[in-house]
Formats: sequence, structure tokens, C-alpha cells
Amino acid sequence: NILLTTITSISLAYSSLNAEQLTQKEKTILLLEKAFSTKQDRNVLKYINDKKYIQHNLYAQDGIKGLKEYLDYLKGKELENKVIIAFEDDNHVITLSLSKKDKQISKVIDIFRFEKGLIVEHWDNMEELRKDETLKTIQITDLDKTSENKKLIKEIIDTKISEGTYLKMHKILAQGNFILTINELEENNQRFSLYELFELKNSQIVSSWNIKEIIPPISQWQNSNGKF
Repeated sequence: NILLTTITSISLAYSSLNAEQLTQKEKTILLLEKAFSTKQDRNVLKYINDKKYIQHNLYAQDGIKGLKEYLDYLKGKELENKVIIAFEDDNHVITLSLSKKDKQISKVIDIFRFEKGLIVEHWDNMEELRKDETLKTIQITDLDKTSENKKLIKEIIDTKISEGTYLKMHKILAQGNFILTINELEENNQRFSLYELFELKNSQIVSSWNIKEIIPPISQWQNSNGKF
């Protein structure tokens, strides 16, 4: 059994600070770890623009109202969310988290886009954690190699697209040793969203995390923004 309490997270003690004093990454971590917990501290929802919140999780309704309704749905469940990796690419913050809902533990990659210090858009992929799988905190390094590492991973994904393995790469985000690609693929007439997070060192992939999610038929979407 994997106990989330044994995992080192990027926990932050910034609750007493004003929103203006926090970085994008700090706001994101607070939102994920405090709102998506058993106590559901909704004070951190102030980091979201309540006039504009574009939701790409197709199982949640659009806007801040949809997020609050999703949190209402989670009420009464034992929740814990621990951010393991967090990095930024311009106005995007990317996180890899362990998420516990009652007895189920999942790995989640979230992407939040900011405008003027507030979150205005969200994407994510979630998959249940395998029993043989572990996640550990890894720090950001090699900030001077961001462009080089991004180019290397893009070439790998472009090859998979040209070979027909992937349909399309919708987004690539990077900082230092971390690169995330958001890809679309099709298997047995079913479309999937595949998030691939890579850790590079000396131009070599040393770790990777894949999270694959079925794209449901449009009739089941709770918002009209699309997965990508």
C-alpha cells in the first residue's frame, strides 16, 4: 500500500500571504493541495478568475461555478492531493500530483494558465497509480537547457506522428529538465489524450511519466471546450 503521508511534497506555508505576494506556482500548489483535500479549504479559489475559467476536464462543467459544483460532489470523501513536481513555462504552471480519493490513489498532471496573476484555464489527465509504481519529488535543474530539451522531445514526438503512432501533439511545455507533451492518439477507433512528462539530463531521458485518458463521446461532455 502506498501512503501519501510518506511522500515528500512541495507543501507551502503561504496561507497568510496576500495573493499578490505569491508566484504562479505557489498559487497552483495551494489550490491543488488545499481545495482538493478532505477539509476543502475554498479560500484558495481566490487564485482563480471568477469571470473567466475555461475548463478542459470534460467531466466538469465550465467556469468557477462548475469547479465549485465538482467540489460539492467530492464532499464527504476522504481526499488528499500532494504535488510531487511543479514547473512553469511562461504563463502556464504544470504539476504532477498524487491524488487520493477514499482508497483509490491516482497520478494526475494538471496545467493551469494564468492571466494577470489569476488562473483562467485548466487542463488535466488522470490515471490510477499502478501497484508497482512510485513517484518522488524531483527538483528543477538545467534552466539554461530548456530550449534544447524542448527541441529534443519535440523531435521524438514528431517522429511518432510521422510514423502514425500519434495523431497530433497539441501542446509542449518545458522548464529546465522537465518537458510535458500533450498528445492525441487513436486505438481501436477510440480517441485518447496522452500526457507524457519527461525528465532529461545531459540530453538523455532519465525518467518519464505517462498518463492516458479516454476522450469520451461529445454527448457525455460536461463542457464544450474540448479536451485540448
